[in-house]
Amino acid sequence: MCRFFAHTLFSLSPHLAGGRVEIMYWEIRQARCHIMVVALLVAVLGGTLSCRAAEQEQEPESGGETVVAIIHLRHRPAAGVLPAVRAALSPAGRASVDRVGNGIVVNDTAGRVERIRTLVRGLDVRVPQVTVLLRSRSRERSGRRLSTTDGIRTPRPGLRLGHGTPGRETTLMLRLGSGSSGYLRFGRDIAVTRQWLALCGRYGFSYGWLSGYRRLESGFEVSVLVLDSGVELTLVPRITFGPEHAIRFAGAATRITVPVGTWVPVAVVSGSGRDATTFVLTGGDRAAATMVLEVFCRLDQG
Repeated sequence: MCRFFAHTLFSLSPHLAGGRVEIMYWEIRQARCHIMVVALLVAVLGGTLSCRAAEQEQEPESGGETVVAIIHLRHRPAAGVLPAVRAALSPAGRASVDRVGNGIVVNDTAGRVERIRTLVRGLDVRVPQVTVLLRSRSRERSGRRLSTTDGIRTPRPGLRLGHGTPGRETTLMLRLGSGSSGYLRFGRDIAVTRQWLALCGRYGFSYGWLSGYRRLESGFEVSVLVLDSGVELTLVPRITFGPEHAIRFAGAATRITVPVGTWVPVAVVSGSGRDATTFVLTGGDRAAATMVLEVFCRLDQG
């Protein structure tokens, strides 16, 4: 811009006195120097303020020297509260779990430590305990046909009398805190067959890596949540191959609200079923009898 003005003045030089042109050109150069100096000062000042702001962000929160405190918990595992504590720390604060004493070691300013103590007291409350009973039972049916010629009156030419014989029954128990989950194993040492591989494929799991396994175990992941109306129970079928590989059939999960102290049927399956719950209960045996899965929840506030 300055060069443009200078060029314009020199173009008008035939119409102006020579001395006047030189003075105006010198004034323009001086103004340009002043502008450059001001711009440089603004840049330096801006950089200094930015560095100072960054240093202030890195400085620990004011309120005294850094202290170390161990906050013990009575009702909840310290590891479950640790994420909430870390979210409440200052940028320079640190927190870890004391597994021996079920506590949280906090290294922060005194003011921040007191706030974390208050937070932990609010989180360290007694969690309702739920005892879950899962019962699967089958009932074999058998019968014989009697002829009406034996003196039995019936509108049909034959009468079939049926009676039930007790089948196998399995009851498993698990104790959980409200809001937590656990695992109940129903079957173990089950042969890996094509039916099991097809089951994985129906739920979208690739089973190429299962070719090296010959045995599996089956069960349910159980989650509970205590509500005013009862216990919200979630069952997710799961199969496990070896110690490291497990498949959760989340798409076959069952969620039900169970009244406390009452047996409630969850599912009725037969060997011909193709869903994950059927496979867990029958062990993949297509000839298995009809089975009923029931659940019972008992609430323990202690």
